[in-house]
Amino acid sequence: MLMKAAAILAAMVTGTATFAATKTLDFTGNYYGSTYSSFTGVDGVTVTAGAKYASNARVGQWTGYGLGVKTKRDNFHGIDGWGDEYLTFGFESGKEVSITKIVFGDYGYHDYFDIVFDGGSVKKQDFYSNNTWTGNVAVGDWFSILATEDAMKAKIKSISFEHSVNEVPLPAAGFLLLGGLGGLAALRRRKT
Repeated sequence: MLMKAAAILAAMVTGTATFAATKTLDFTGNYYGSTYSSFTGVDGVTVTAGAKYASNARVGQWTGYGLGVKTKRDNFHGIDGWGDEYLTFGFESGKEVSITKIVFGDYGYHDYFDIVFDGGSVKKQDFYSNNTWTGNVAVGDWFSILATEDAMKAKIKSISFEHSVNEVPLPAAGFLLLGGLGGLAALRRRKT
């Protein structure tokens, strides 16, 4: 009996489980033409904009269409290849994220984009005439979506991702369990 209780206590104190939580960030909210130097969305996800060939890139959000890049160089307000524009999505430091789906709005036909992240990239992804890219790319705690072709024009409506969540063990619960089992054992001895 004491050996079983010790084994249960050891499992409770040292055992941690990791599981994936899936989330979808929707960027189609009620924001007509709002622009930001950076944008913080649900769960503290930070979005910043950039452009290789244009200055003063800002994150733009348009109702029903999603997030894009606004520069002084063009009037499209999306991620487009004219200035090699990109949006960078940053997550909590240390959170391991896998992108599973990106839904595009206000897009063209046969557009290509890259997903760049710490430690690698996925080149020349295509969402053809469908507005959705699906996959499973482990990106760490940040990634960027880049326009790779001059003709690419799109906004980001939503992003779905999975992230690992570590279950925190409760050592005090093990001691409470052990104390309760010890109390039951003491009561049983007293009755016999």
